[in-house]
Amino acid sequence: MTIPYVNHSISGADKRAVLDVLASHHIAGNGPLAIQFEQALADVTGFSYAVSCSSGTAALHLAYLTVLGEKRVISLPSVTFVSTASCVLHCNKLPLLQDVDENTLINDTFLDVTVDYAGYPTRNGKVIDASQSLRPEMNYGYAQAVTVSLHATKGVTTGEGGVVLTDHEDIAELCKQLRNHGRDDRGECVYPGYNYRLPDLNCALGLSQLVSLESNIRRRRE
Repeated sequence: MTIPYVNHSISGADKRAVLDVLASHHIAGNGPLAIQFEQALADVTGFSYAVSCSSGTAALHLAYLTVLGEKRVISLPSVTFVSTASCVLHCNKLPLLQDVDENTLINDTFLDVTVDYAGYPTRNGKVIDASQSLRPEMNYGYAQAVTVSLHATKGVTTGEGGVVLTDHEDIAELCKQLRNHGRDDRGECVYPGYNYRLPDLNCALGLSQLVSLESNIRRRRE
């Protein structure tokens, strides 16, 4: 018997939400549903700002670019997904892998980047890779930015997608500019940015899925 990698849960309401967007005039990024989804994510998690983007990897890249500054060597735990380290290289920095506790799989010392491995919260880090940890009232007051994945394997999915969570307005605004080709509010390209926008089509699914967040967490724990 083959054990499936994931059995994602898509309800009738999820399907209707996506069909409604397909019938609308906006299915791409930077749309009205992206704004609604970001506000809903901020409300649920307790952060002041949520910036949606095209993947959890994109979220990590944006967080690193906006938080880690000029530091050349970035410390992070040795047990994690490859994106946690590869995004360091994409920022022209060097990843310094640190051992984790063999029982908890977490490194409790202060690292530049820490990881909520399998959803267990960490305590330190400028950036926290919480790809598997979306939940109500996340309460990471010590981190400057927290990233979450919305991949199909996660408790809430947009198919592919991610989010940068922060309480810092300047970090949120810079992430929004960088994900949209480096454009400011006037549409001027002020940075060499990226196309990391999350389409409204995906945001519709995410908004619908958020309703089931707590029940999905309970089911995964079971």
